[in-house]
Amino acid sequence: TLLRDTATSNRAWSPTFCGICRNKERNNKSAQLKASYFLSSKSLGEHSVTAGWDDFHQLRIEDNYQSGSNYRLWGDFITVGDQIFLRANPTNSQVAYMPLLQESQGSDFDVSSLFVNDKWELNPKFNFNIGVRYDKSNGKNQSKVTTVDDAAFSPRLGITYDPRGNGSQRFSASYSKYASKVDQGAGDATSQGGRYASYYWDYRGPAINPVGTPNDQLVPTTEVIRRMFEWFDGQGGINNTSLINALVIPGFTSRIGENLTAPSMDEYSVGYGAQIGPRGYFRADLIHRKWNDFYVLRKDISTGKVALPAPSTSSVDQGVIETAGGDLTRDYNGIQTQGQYRITNALTFGGNYTWSKLRGNIEGEQFNNATVLAGCNGTASVPGTDSGLCAPEYQAFDQNHPDGYLSGDMRHRASLWLGYNLITGVGRFNVSVLERYHSGLPYSAAAAIDIRKSATLPDGITNPG
Repeated sequence: TLLRDTATSNRAWSPTFCGICRNKERNNKSAQLKASYFLSSKSLGEHSVTAGWDDFHQLRIEDNYQSGSNYRLWGDFITVGDQIFLRANPTNSQVAYMPLLQESQGSDFDVSSLFVNDKWELNPKFNFNIGVRYDKSNGKNQSKVTTVDDAAFSPRLGITYDPRGNGSQRFSASYSKYASKVDQGAGDATSQGGRYASYYWDYRGPAINPVGTPNDQLVPTTEVIRRMFEWFDGQGGINNTSLINALVIPGFTSRIGENLTAPSMDEYSVGYGAQIGPRGYFRADLIHRKWNDFYVLRKDISTGKVALPAPSTSSVDQGVIETAGGDLTRDYNGIQTQGQYRITNALTFGGNYTWSKLRGNIEGEQFNNATVLAGCNGTASVPGTDSGLCAPEYQAFDQNHPDGYLSGDMRHRASLWLGYNLITGVGRFNVSVLERYHSGLPYSAAAAIDIRKSATLPDGITNPG
């Protein structure tokens, strides 16, 4: 049985997952056909046309057991030397049960794409880029249930103007849309195959190893585990419903909505580049990016309730996994510059600098989570995931999901380098010195507040249902 520390979420006593179960498999396979054609004409210039087909599959077989016993116990860790003791505290300890609902039957999330692009040089002064991509997504979760069926068009348009026709100066502008695939994290979230349910009960038994217990009188961990399970079994074990404080059951507490589509991003850019004599160049680009559609878990009066599977006899509010925009925003504005100058035939100096802002009210992805659902998965520890999509009567107020600088916002990013080419009898070597500067990232402070109507908060919000 895995032990978790309430304050830090650290793990101890037993490895996570299952050491004797079948191996997990996370694979992908892809195929591509691509053709190119060059056409030159006096009146319409030169066309370099590329067209093709892409096919990409995400494949997973994963029986995601969460511990060797399917249980986890939460308490306070007490470290004595290299030993871990557990404090069972009736005020914050928990018993968690995470059974696997079904063995995985294997998921397959596929994106099949057609694309065509024309790089058109009309004359020495005007160049164009015209393209479009079509993505068709289909996906079956680890229960072999189809959860994804979506299609998206992504245009790519660009123009370059060279006023002198000799490459010494170039002005450019472009618009591109980039559509993602429907992520497996969202598409597989309601699968019972390979996934586990989560039941959390409050521990209200006797305190074990309470604060102040001398080290030489601490109850050994094996005995703490035995006593906590003895109390839990005495309360009815997994049939107890009065002490449950949280539960997630794939396929019951959430379902896939009809509009689970691929997120996308629109990018607009304008730029200018110039040669610096015969030895150098400089370029600057203004870039604006706007993200569309985000993965959310919406739970409100309209999403309804669902009866839980046996042994439970109760029902819970059900959430809907979908993509939504609305009041959710994520925007990037930046200036990107780059340049290089060859001082001598052997010595080159160069660098780049970006000034940017990334603002909005949704993160969407974190460094250790590919997909984080906004809405009802929002927590105070993950700023930018709370929104008015979850219990809007309680949470749809501006200060609960404010616009601000997102976690990836970095105002200044610069690199400078000096490179030297050394030619010897055994080959050519490049030695360089690189200096990088990155400014700081934003800091977010968030905390939970209780807005439920009660005797101590008479002006709070009454449960709407």
